[in-house]
Amino acid sequence: MHTQIGCRKGTLGDLTRLDFAKGLPLSREDIEFSVVAMGHEFWIATENNSIIGLVVLAMSAENQFTVMYLAVANPRKRHGIGSSLLRTVLDNYPAAEFKVVAVEGTEELYSRLGFERCDQWERRRRPLTGKGHTV
Repeated sequence: MHTQIGCRKGTLGDLTRLDFAKGLPLSREDIEFSVVAMGHEFWIATENNSIIGLVVLAMSAENQFTVMYLAVANPRKRHGIGSSLLRTVLDNYPAAEFKVVAVEGTEELYSRLGFERCDQWERRRRPLTGKGHTV
């Protein structure tokens, strides 16, 4: 059976309405207390009423975000879900600058999405300008 994967900004209602896929290393409580309570926003990838991927964003200044966290449920890794989720976030903030602290093994993913290495621990994606941009 072919299912549709959707990527969008998450809401508090999603946390009670949707299930968390097995192998996703976060719980509802983690997101409520560590994400929403801190003023961060989260974006989700969903499939069959389950959250299978999650990105947490912190706004450091106007039009400047830090990708705090990216997770995909273990059975769904290496299927492009993390890339699709990040592309959705980037496309929704085309004038914003993003930075991320890339953990070992994620450098290639961020590089493919237009992030450039700034120093040993940080990668940045400059704001996109003009219409017809591609990420």
